[in-house]
Amino acid sequence: MRLSLVVSTLSLVLACTHAATPPAEASKPGGPGSPEAAARIRALADESWEGQLKLDPLLATLVGDTRYDDRLPDALSDAGREAIRQLAVRTRTGLDAIPRAELRGEDAFTWAVLDEQTRTTLDGLPFDDHLMPLDSLSSIAVQMPVLGSGVGMQPFRTVRDYDNFLARLRAFSSWADLAIARSREGMTKGFIQPRPVILRLLPQLESQVVARPEDSTFWGPVERMPSSFSAADRDRLTRAYREAITGTINPGPKAVAIKKAELNPDTWGVHVEGEGKDAAGAVVRYVIDGKLENIGAYQRILSGTWTEGGKKGDFRLVRN
Repeated sequence: MRLSLVVSTLSLVLACTHAATPPAEASKPGGPGSPEAAARIRALADESWEGQLKLDPLLATLVGDTRYDDRLPDALSDAGREAIRQLAVRTRTGLDAIPRAELRGEDAFTWAVLDEQTRTTLDGLPFDDHLMPLDSLSSIAVQMPVLGSGVGMQPFRTVRDYDNFLARLRAFSSWADLAIARSREGMTKGFIQPRPVILRLLPQLESQVVARPEDSTFWGPVERMPSSFSAADRDRLTRAYREAITGTINPGPKAVAIKKAELNPDTWGVHVEGEGKDAAGAVVRYVIDGKLENIGAYQRILSGTWTEGGKKGDFRLVRN
């Protein structure tokens, strides 16, 4: 309860000058207040805090709660946003049932903080800021290298800690896919970050592209792996982090960055464009044009043509 007030609301106390004015009854001496009302607001604050930790695992990691160290927040999917809304609505329903005039001191302050916090959440959801998931300061894409460096807030003391971050890396892969989709959706609706923000972000992301896993920020925990780990755990975790860096975080210099991907729902035509680099570092353009067949069958087919620089060919893929 005390920690939740410190972490969740300092910014509100410092920056929000438009908080609702307490009712006249709340500012009158009027005795010690109601013990029942005090117990209810404290229980509601604890319930709200637990809900916030579950919905925002990075916040939990920040305050030293390791229960959700293997997860990432979901503020981009429809289901995740609805869960955030429901927590705010439940908390406001609880606030409405507690007579504020019967609260005193810290309990009255807790009521005001929860009121402001949930009001801000509900007012902000319709603005669709989830359609701009990338920025140079607080985006998960920027936080992950700090978390995975081994010197940030993510703990790397036990074997379980190491496995937790591997799970968080897998969650990041899904987050990145959704962030790309939401960014594209945002562009069609005019939700775009200012150019200076993106110009500051790109070097941060590009710095994670390395030729060797050992050169990656995410290799830090492997270098600092506790000597108390068994040989089997050290070998398993080293291999797992190498695979995670080369397969999830940085597919390597041979990777092809997808620049465009389209599916025509009328013709089931597929068009994909990508860019990679050859051994000399020159840009190579890739293009795939194909068509999906047997859509209703399990053994659907994708066939068409491909180009890789000056090379061309045909392909046919069958789902078996």
